[in-house]
Amino acid sequence: TAPAAQTLDPGQMLLVMGPSTCQVMVGDEVAEVPGMCGVVNGGLIAGRWGYEAGQSAVGDIFAWFVDECVPPAYHEEAKRRGIDIHEYLTSLGADQQVGEHGLVALDWWNGNRSVLVDHELTGVIVGLTLSTRPEEIYRALIEATNEFWEYPMCDRDPLPRWSHGRVTLLGDAAHPMYPVGSNGASQAILDARCLADQLKDADHPVHALWSYEQTRLPMTAEIVRMNRRGGPEGVIDAVEARAPDGFSNIDDVLSFEQRKAIVRGYASAAGFAREQVNKAA
Repeated sequence: TAPAAQTLDPGQMLLVMGPSTCQVMVGDEVAEVPGMCGVVNGGLIAGRWGYEAGQSAVGDIFAWFVDECVPPAYHEEAKRRGIDIHEYLTSLGADQQVGEHGLVALDWWNGNRSVLVDHELTGVIVGLTLSTRPEEIYRALIEATNEFWEYPMCDRDPLPRWSHGRVTLLGDAAHPMYPVGSNGASQAILDARCLADQLKDADHPVHALWSYEQTRLPMTAEIVRMNRRGGPEGVIDAVEARAPDGFSNIDDVLSFEQRKAIVRGYASAAGFAREQVNKAA
């Protein structure tokens, strides 16, 4: 993870958040740091010491709560509204001030990684009464969590045109889209290939830019719209819609041919179908 995030220099820290959290950092020397639960030579990159801190459970706590502690009526209402149970619980407690629910949570469900470095510790919720609501407990767990990071999904509506005289747009400047289906760089490469071909064959650069826009703009506009609907991950949405309570065999929910049709339909629209790639080569 550290090489992918390019946090390879001593002193650079990377936060990784998911079921648990990890703060990792590389160093040239080994040192005993209070609260640091792991130091391994070559643990992150060869030739340097890898340091790790964090918390043993974060996302896992919220998954446990909605699976084990939220009444079926809440799940049913979230389903009726067409939203995730986490989103529903968050909305119910969104207007409360911090601590208004009267609860205090200590998020040691899986021990404490940093700073106590004790995996035998357990979690605590104080202040529960017979009138405590699930959304209030959920809110208390959020307040007990040290950090939350948001991964925004940003795009822009398709533009009516890219070219203005001898200037045109390409890649994210032309069609910023949700990061779905590996299309950020891929569509820029296809843009460049198309533009190069048009410039090679056209009598005038302005004609080449017009032809390039006529070819690529409608295709990328459709990908922007498809990515908003989930792109190839539409398989997941289709399965969830058909089997919201789970399943034993996915083929009973959505056949292999149906799943393949969703993915291949997207690949064809994005220009990734095998016959399209082989033809371009």
